[in-house]
Amino acid sequence: MMNFKYGRGSAEKILKNFKIKQYSATRNYVNGYVSKLSPYITHGIMTLPEIYEYLNSNFNLNKDEKFLKELAWREFFYHVWKFKNDQIFTSINNDFINKKYHIYEMPLDIRNASTGLNFIDKTVMCLYESGYIHNHARMWLASYIVHFRKIDWRIGADWLYQHLIDGDLASNHLSWQWVAGTFSNKPYLFNAQNVAKYAPEDWNCNGSFFDDSYENLLLFAQSLKKIEGGPIKKKVEPELFKTPTIEIPFATTENLSQVWIIHPWNINKFSVESRSKKRVGVFFEEFHTKWPWSKKRWDFVINNMKLLCDELYWCEKSVPIINSHTEENPHIDFILKKNTNNLTFQKKPCVWNEQIEYCKSFTKFWKKTNASNVK
Repeated sequence: MMNFKYGRGSAEKILKNFKIKQYSATRNYVNGYVSKLSPYITHGIMTLPEIYEYLNSNFNLNKDEKFLKELAWREFFYHVWKFKNDQIFTSINNDFINKKYHIYEMPLDIRNASTGLNFIDKTVMCLYESGYIHNHARMWLASYIVHFRKIDWRIGADWLYQHLIDGDLASNHLSWQWVAGTFSNKPYLFNAQNVAKYAPEDWNCNGSFFDDSYENLLLFAQSLKKIEGGPIKKKVEPELFKTPTIEIPFATTENLSQVWIIHPWNINKFSVESRSKKRVGVFFEEFHTKWPWSKKRWDFVINNMKLLCDELYWCEKSVPIINSHTEENPHIDFILKKNTNNLTFQKKPCVWNEQIEYCKSFTKFWKKTNASNVK
């Protein structure tokens, strides 16, 4: 089980010990080697340029390096968010809208890990226990929810995001769209053989509905049929919170005047502006009302912010910010930019040069940026 420690020092230690060749060879296996950097990246504790520069200086990265492309996928998802805005929360491919995905709530058997399918139930329990699940398991879970239980992808994406410590709205919701087929050329499907190849033996679903050919599973996915759920067992899903899990004072305009604002997606101190101003950590009511978090994620973020900030505040949407600075990030841009604030945004650090034209696929984005286009 993943255990993410607090502090930038923890991220630096992980990066220093990262085995890039082992990652490339085993990353697709549920028990394979992964970087464990994703929560630190999501929350800005360590930036993509820092990771790229360290790895390039130690491993002389080439454009075909698997981990390099993982970093690029992060920037690609933010590229899409910039151009598509709130459309990342709807279906980007409008032609996809189909009545067969008609369920708009997450069934209790999925929420409580009682579907009867080992690989699904173990994935959900791993999510609750650690706040993290392997990318391959995320894809199986999303495909099962969307194509075989016929649940609208947005329901699944919102639910998963709320429990993930590394949950990033762009990466999460666009990945769900990719699985659903609303942001790709075809839906992502799997079968029992795929699970058996990449997951531990006790995850297998041999002999189940999924022990079939991709052709037959595709026909089912394209139909109005759905798999029935498992029995409803005891509640195991952790509670979600719309406010911090510890007592934090309410912000006033005075608290947010002429300061460097640290929000949950820029928990770092390397900005030039942040060196000369008081560092104030802020949680915004308007965001968390819409996107509640698990206690595990609140604890991770709050404790990391405590290590860096002079003060922490809970900011109601009616409180204006005066003559202050922060780092831009789409997670809060839609809140801060539409309100009346005197706020200067510092550009979010990135590895590749920003593309001025929309790239509708990662392949197009990668061709345009490439490793030679690193800043």
